[in-house]
Amino acid sequence: NGGTAVLNQRVCKIVPRKSVVEPSYLLRILPRELKRIEDRTPFVTVKHLSMRELKAIKLALPPILEQRRIADILDKADAVRKKRSEALVLAGEFLRSVFLDMFGDPVTNHNRWPVYALEELCSRIGAIQEHFNIGRARELLIPTPPIALQKRFDSLISHHRQMLARMELHGNVASNMFSSISEQAFRAQL
Repeated sequence: NGGTAVLNQRVCKIVPRKSVVEPSYLLRILPRELKRIEDRTPFVTVKHLSMRELKAIKLALPPILEQRRIADILDKADAVRKKRSEALVLAGEFLRSVFLDMFGDPVTNHNRWPVYALEELCSRIGAIQEHFNIGRARELLIPTPPIALQKRFDSLISHHRQMLARMELHGNVASNMFSSISEQAFRAQL
């Protein structure tokens, strides 16, 4: 669609004949067929699809109206799956936002909470990672908000983790449903 691209591999453009195949249907079914070819193709570094293999793909196509119906169903199912992914991203941003709202920026410590060296706050500090400077970590200054506020944030983290686990489970269900719907659609069972 007019964009500039630089590639070091072969590329082909597939233009659907709209009188025979609905473009959105082809967009959904073609990756499945390409994966089948790829799975059969031996490779050393990068798998290549030949034009001969692409031209040899045989697709059983339902009538155009049925293709549109199937593509529409798959588009809607895919939109649900994408919304779940976006929700997970937003959930991650939520916790960061709540932290800043509750505690402010720990670097500026605008709440003027007492500041302690890390070694004063911990009973034990050990090297977890190679090249980790424990001496500097011990000297790291940490603002310490009231313990009640810390516990409230800890409770929020716990609830947030539970929510993320449920969202991930539902996301997996949505992905599995999308896969199932795709399979049914392309087997003419939808």
